[in-house]
Amino acid sequence: PAPLGRSKNPGGKRSDENFAIFVYRAANPGKPQGGTPVELKLDRCTVRSFRAGDAESIAEHANNRGVWINVRDRFPHPYTLKDAEAYLGRVMATRPETSFAIDVGGAAIGAIGIEPGEGEYHGSAEIGYWLGEAYWGRGIATEVLRAMTEYAFSTFGFHRLEAIAFEWN
Repeated sequence: PAPLGRSKNPGGKRSDENFAIFVYRAANPGKPQGGTPVELKLDRCTVRSFRAGDAESIAEHANNRGVWINVRDRFPHPYTLKDAEAYLGRVMATRPETSFAIDVGGAAIGAIGIEPGEGEYHGSAEIGYWLGEAYWGRGIATEVLRAMTEYAFSTFGFHRLEAIAFEWN
């Protein structure tokens, strides 16, 4: 895959033509789990279950054009506290959990999630993330993606995991 980190999109435009797809295959898929809060302690951060108190931090870090330009269109801009609260309401109600906070120093500074495929895409999932701009270039995204890739394969019955990225990112 292309290196992770700061976006290099001088035109600031988004287009489906600028997507690249990275595919990983599981050697040993596991079984779906659920119910117990997730906490993956890493060197630079923690990947954990979302909490209701994360809304302000999520809104602060997500309300950034540099973040928005690199994610799917369903991610609003500007990103408000109301958007964060609605997002947390959805992801915290989903079982098993598929979306998680990227936590640094007790604050949710980004998110990572997997979207399981359906129908002919059963057994596969898309993985995606966003990270507050203040935390770019520190190796956090690389560490989180590696940990979540391992978590997704060992926790769910996936045979394939995909990530979609814009060419400038």
